[in-house]
Amino acid sequence: MKNNDIDIYGLAETNLSYRQSKIWQQQFGFHGYFDYSQQGGKGQGVGIIVSDKYDIFVVGYKGRVLYLDLNFSQKKNVRLIQVYINANKKERTQIEELYQYIENIIDDAKNKNMEIIIMVISTLIIENT
Repeated sequence: MKNNDIDIYGLAETNLSYRQSKIWQQQFGFHGYFDYSQQGGKGQGVGIIVSDKYDIFVVGYKGRVLYLDLNFSQKKNVRLIQVYINANKKERTQIEELYQYIENIIDDAKNKNMEIIIMVISTLIIENT
């Protein structure tokens, strides 16, 4: 990340466990924030790799959403939201619940006069019916 001057990098479908993410961070020497689904299975988990120069507050949600509140100088605050949506019919109610959660964290950020950046990664699976 340093060689390419990257401060923030978002990941989806990490499939990492808590233990694996800690090993990964130690091996590559960065600050990473990951959230994991407790259900297990392929295609779950989100993460954000961040430069250590930022003051950060991190919250994760079911391995699908991870948001960071970044506090910059001159009282400039940004909420960075990393979202992974696997859009298939089987998870319709979960997707609706996820959208509601995202709306809530956006509303919360607006109430705190924060700027909002949303990074979305989506997989669309088309089924023959």
